[in-house]
Amino acid sequence: TGDFHVAYVDTSQYVQYLIRNGSTGSWTRQDLTVSTGLDVYPGTSAQAFMDPFTGNHYVLFTASNRRVNLFSSSNSTTWSAMDLTSLAPVDYTVSTPVGFVHPITGAFYVYLMGQNQRVYEIWYNGSWYGNDLTAVASVPYGDYGTSVSAVVNILTGDILVTFQGDNHRINKFRYRNGTWSATDLTSRASVEYARAGNTPQTFVDPFTGAETTVFAGNNHRIQLIRFGPAFGTSTTVVPTSGPTRTDQYLFLDVNRDG
Repeated sequence: TGDFHVAYVDTSQYVQYLIRNGSTGSWTRQDLTVSTGLDVYPGTSAQAFMDPFTGNHYVLFTASNRRVNLFSSSNSTTWSAMDLTSLAPVDYTVSTPVGFVHPITGAFYVYLMGQNQRVYEIWYNGSWYGNDLTAVASVPYGDYGTSVSAVVNILTGDILVTFQGDNHRINKFRYRNGTWSATDLTSRASVEYARAGNTPQTFVDPFTGAETTVFAGNNHRIQLIRFGPAFGTSTTVVPTSGPTRTDQYLFLDVNRDG
């Protein structure tokens, strides 16, 4: 449709939803908290995303009762609310959850940092399921006050979930062919430890499949770790001990080299 959708949390901890009409350029606003009675846990955000197969719209957030909730609508006018914490065996959370509909499989995924500092997965594929990724992949607990990021590598179908451990090291989960694995990016790329309270972000180049993780180092500098084909000459290529395929782990200090 060309419409532009934005979800945000206002100063009253209410979820607001903005739509810019792609044809007229006009904006409309809906107060989703007033219609449902669900407000947002202080210090967290709301995320808007769409199902590319059905066109349904979703808003994901942590409610003031520390439970993950989902607003859903097929027309962006009439909304229903769902308590996802009650549907899957996951912990309460005081962080911002992230979610998406897998662009290849159509399955619905949500990731969050529990208040017990463990990383959890909620997914729906005909039924609702929950998973403790910290237990599955034997990684450190998450750093207090941080959230997770999650994205799909559209070229491989892999799900990538990135978080900062309580040891200030950046870790990345990978889901491929029904199996979870984990990589300590700080060790693999020999980068600076992360600042306390930092939430790393990972994004994927849709043309090359290169996976880039950005975070704030303990030295207050922006750090970048890239897994994929080498680029530029300002990066430091980590030798031999990296992955077996031709891709390489690269490190870039953006403040220094950018």
